[in-house]
Amino acid sequence: MTLLKWVLVIVGVLFLAAAAAMIGVLYWASSVPSVHVTEADLAIGGSYPPEEKQALLDACNGRNIQKRPDSCTCIADKAGTELSRFLRLILTATFEGSATKIVAVTKGLMDSGVPQEKADAMEKESEQRFDALMRACGLGQ
Repeated sequence: MTLLKWVLVIVGVLFLAAAAAMIGVLYWASSVPSVHVTEADLAIGGSYPPEEKQALLDACNGRNIQKRPDSCTCIADKAGTELSRFLRLILTATFEGSATKIVAVTKGLMDSGVPQEKADAMEKESEQRFDALMRACGLGQ
């Protein structure tokens, strides 16, 4: 019987710790300012300002991954025609390893009023686009 009590206590403590962690993450995410995203930012290609291209290039070069010397330049160049602005922002944040930026861009998408169906379709297509871009630029996974 004592063993059962300890198991219940441990399960209870783990549950409370998980609940506290979830509340903490939700509180943190609510304080992250969103990045302005419009429905046009989900279209492939579109506006690709030099500062966004440079940010993607810098983030890629900052990653300590095995790549060809021109891989990051290739990614930054091809991203302008093969990815939407939203996906480029997500890719940059991913290369930087910045959960805050990923949350900010995602919050911007949620605040934009884009229909959920369109966001879901873009999400399905995005993984294939990311994989094709990485393979084409010598970053096979």
